[in-house]
Amino acid sequence: MEKVYIPADEVWDYIIENKSDLEKEMHRIAENDFKSEVYATIESGIPTIIICEDDEEVYKEEFIDKDDCNAFAKMAYDEFIYVTASDVASSQIEEEDNDDERREFQLEQEYRESEINGAVSNLFDVITDGSSCSLTLDKKKEILRELKESILEYAASKYGIDIYRPSILEDRNGNEIFELYPYSKVKLNNEGLRDIL
Repeated sequence: MEKVYIPADEVWDYIIENKSDLEKEMHRIAENDFKSEVYATIESGIPTIIICEDDEEVYKEEFIDKDDCNAFAKMAYDEFIYVTASDVASSQIEEEDNDDERREFQLEQEYRESEINGAVSNLFDVITDGSSCSLTLDKKKEILRELKESILEYAASKYGIDIYRPSILEDRNGNEIFELYPYSKVKLNNEGLRDIL
């Protein structure tokens, strides 16, 4: 539930009337049950509104006139205080949907990776004609891993073959991208790292 102690159109007057107190401390002028709070204060002689969420400051704005101050207070209330339970529920549902999508993609990814690993292992056993049995398990795993990556990258870069290998890529901003054919979306840069096209 929201609690508005100072109406938005009265915030400027409240700051001016309580100037001496607000130069020493912040006054909470609105809050809700979801730990969103709006404070009024004066910093370096300038009326200021501070928005906090979960006890952390997320935004601060200074003002020199009444209209701008009250308009910002209204925006702060609308965006941060008047949050309904349905808004929170919708956000939670969206997060759950994203989690479900990621889990489903990971299952597809694991299944396909198992198929590729099996194919590469069979290929290796055929071309070595059983001589690989003298290798340690760790060494064989290392060879199979490098062989798999080399074959897939070579087929994609040399012949332009679309390689079905579900992968979770990450762009330069750290955002995840779910891609079924990753080799068509990446290239090696000068540092040997993969860039998303």
